[in-house]
Amino acid sequence: MANVKQADDQIIQLIDNDRYLKFLPIPELSVAVGHIRSKVDARINEDHSSMYMHVDLNGRIEEYRGNENILEPGQLAELNQEIKSYLEKQTTALLQKMQRWKVDPLQLGNVTRTPFSKGVPEQEWMDQWEKMKISVTYDLHFQPLTNVNP
Repeated sequence: MANVKQADDQIIQLIDNDRYLKFLPIPELSVAVGHIRSKVDARINEDHSSMYMHVDLNGRIEEYRGNENILEPGQLAELNQEIKSYLEKQTTALLQKMQRWKVDPLQLGNVTRTPFSKGVPEQEWMDQWEKMKISVTYDLHFQPLTNVNP
């Protein structure tokens, strides 16, 4: 049985429908983001060969222990870009892991359903899901850190 790391669990919480996450530490970037609300738009093309997921995040930077001065707009924008890239890579890697494990805990197969249709049968979906190309993008709307501890 494969286990899920805490970082993967937090990503799942972010992308599992529209969610709220109280605290998201990102030790690799020396930052913690809090009070995050996510809005997820997942789309699968008609031949089920690729999936596009867009995640819109609203929240605030709660803690920063890096070397940059994020009170300067340019350095804050750079940190936001690093967080965006990190989340895109982590989410893509997690979804690819799910493909290898042949699991769909986010029930992305439901995206294939349209009004008055049954959708794709489960086994057929898993076969398609396993081979699907994945593209993930994030948009971040974070309030800046208000208290900075040197």
